[in-house]
Amino acid sequence: MRNRTCVLFSTFLLVTTMIFVFASCENDVTYTVTGTMTLDTALASNPPGSDEVCRVVISLTSDVFNPEYETNITVPEGTTTINYSIENVSAGTYIIGAFIDVDGNGSPGDTGDYRGAYLDIGPTDPPNAEVKEGSTTFDFILNLNT
Repeated sequence: MRNRTCVLFSTFLLVTTMIFVFASCENDVTYTVTGTMTLDTALASNPPGSDEVCRVVISLTSDVFNPEYETNITVPEGTTTINYSIENVSAGTYIIGAFIDVDGNGSPGDTGDYRGAYLDIGPTDPPNAEVKEGSTTFDFILNLNT
């Protein structure tokens, strides 16, 4: 009887461990977030003829300077669309936005810079881009600040 109890207990531990490991792996699923940004006006570089860098950010809050995920894309003058891809993004609801700091001063809100966000949300709006299975593409417009 004692051996049977040990076998049953060992089987219980094995099954419990397997369930725990499976549940842990399921929470580690990540996604590749992709999309296309359309500039409302073709990119004009500063100085003319130079390439600019578009910073794409995925953030849980409106703090785009400290995002959870980001990528930088070199963009040539005259560009009107930019494709982006960010790998290993955990499921969740985020703000997805981008900016091109044309004058290079670190502030994306100056005249001549471009900025935009998925569903055109403002700085105080809550996150609205839900990253989950079957939902990883977010397109939006980058507007020229005038």
